[in-house]
Amino acid sequence: NQYLIDEFLIRWRIRREFLKLKKMVSFNLKNSNKIKYVFFPLQTEPEIAVHGIAQDFFFQLSAINLISRDLPADYFLVVKEHLYAIGRRPADFYKQIKSLKNVLIADPTEYGLEYVKRASAVASITGTSAWEAAAMGLPVITFSKNNAFNFLNHVFYIKEPDSTKNIIPKILNKSWPTKKSLKDGSKFYHAYFKSSFNIGENHEFISWKSSKNKENILRKSALLLLKKLFEKHNIDT
Repeated sequence: NQYLIDEFLIRWRIRREFLKLKKMVSFNLKNSNKIKYVFFPLQTEPEIAVHGIAQDFFFQLSAINLISRDLPADYFLVVKEHLYAIGRRPADFYKQIKSLKNVLIADPTEYGLEYVKRASAVASITGTSAWEAAAMGLPVITFSKNNAFNFLNHVFYIKEPDSTKNIIPKILNKSWPTKKSLKDGSKFYHAYFKSSFNIGENHEFISWKSSKNKENILRKSALLLLKKLFEKHNIDT
């Protein structure tokens, strides 16, 4: 009974926070071509990307404030919530974002990639949207030194809080993507695929119905999958 009560309360909180957030929405894809903006996709917390990869910086509100502070007067910062994060934030989290006059809250139900395509730049601590922008040759503002795409010339790592004062104008005063950023982004994209394998090619690790010793079969299946990966990339086992 307690489990059902807790589950109901969680679902109710998510619903309540979703409806509250929808009322705060001030930007959507229909008017995305009417203004110039930098896109900031929020990430769920806790999450391995924020608290595992980006061990050096994981304060999303701080990142938003830094960008908002140094944006030119004719630009906006568009912040979009991750659907799975709704219901996890502190009570005044969205109010703090909305209080910034040059920050707009995007519709959380819309596809984030479309915001990336229309943005002048993408800002993020780490995450998929920043990766996608980098692959498309679009400028990226990143707040963690541990991103695999930081080496690209169109990715700008914020080492110090005041770095945004010089980096943001440098990005927004230039037309993107450039021939070089498109070429570099394409190489980066294809390099990822060459060093990856398609998990869809592999069937289930283990048949639970036919196994009496599930632990041993699971271990064997995992080893076979690793062996297949090593052989594909000519790694000495």
